Amino acid sequence: MSRIGPRVRFATTASLVALVSFACTAGGAASPVASGPVATQSPRTSAPALATAPGPTVAASQLGPVPGLAVLADGQGSAKELWILTAAGTWQDVGGVPGATALSRAGTGFAIASGHSMDVRAAGDPSHAGTVTALKWPGQAPSAPIVGLDATGPAIAFVTADETSVAYATAGADGTVTPVTPAPSQSFSPIVARLDASRLVVMTMDSSQVSRLAVIDTANHTLTTSKAMGGIRDFALSADRQIVAVATASGAYVSSVSSFMAGKAPQQVATVKDADVVWGLALDATGTQLFMLSGTVGSDGTVGSVHEVGYSRQGTGWTKSMDSATPFTSAVDQVCLG
Repeated sequence: MSRIGPRVRFATTASLVALVSFACTAGGAASPVASGPVATQSPRTSAPALATAPGPTVAASQLGPVPGLAVLADGQGSAKELWILTAAGTWQDVGGVPGATALSRAGTGFAIASGHSMDVRAAGDPSHAGTVTALKWPGQAPSAPIVGLDATGPAIAFVTADETSVAYATAGADGTVTPVTPAPSQSFSPIVARLDASRLVVMTMDSSQVSRLAVIDTANHTLTTSKAMGGIRDFALSADRQIVAVATASGAYVSSVSSFMAGKAPQQVATVKDADVVWGLALDATGTQLFMLSGTVGSDGTVGSVHEVGYSRQGTGWTKSMDSATPFTSAVDQVCLG
């Protein structure tokens, strides 16, 4: 997984952060809306650096119930750390993860990629390494690390990328790698999500160089691009694979996967101010709660005032459910464990 601010673009070097969050607070930069227009915009080509963010500022009594979130972020210096946001509203650093490059849900826990291997950890014991799978390549392994990952199915889907190369592939339970064809030749961000046994959701550029979602059918070797929305910078699927959330420069949107791929406009959940940026979208199991990282871009291009922001579906609309300032200086991605 790789994005604006935190998730790396193909023009930048990948770095990640994992956070396990169990509750959060109120307020934030993105404003909730019941519905809204579809925005089509050209994507940014590079990710701004992140400035140091303050710690939590809202009392624990104001926290709402939130399913677990796994977030991979920076700790001291350039070290990667696992963080926990407790029900009391405090962030806990539960340990370093040297060389971590990607993050995904995996069963009831989560998987962390480091280079070309994956470590699957239990949600209740995030500080200890679990089952490690090393990938087995049909030829020479690429030098680029895994930066996009979906470890939720019987076969792993992943993307390797660096400043000069990108490749999409799957791997079985034994780690044997199969390249994915066709694959996007260009993408705003090397994110991948498994839709079912043979289909993957990815980002690709259309003929006008506008970033869109697409579905790769690995069995029939086809790539189908959705016309529902352009200018997409980030996306996430719910654990049941029924709901998709996307983010553009101006807002966050949610739709059923079937409607989105049929070209129907999604529902707008939140607007994003001109000076703000959101990334690290994460949906709960059924797509009724949406979480994102949000920050404000300064005049020097750095992103500060980084917050974890959540929204919950209420009837036919969405309501902000939480907002918690983060203590880490950089955050690239997160996944919802509930």
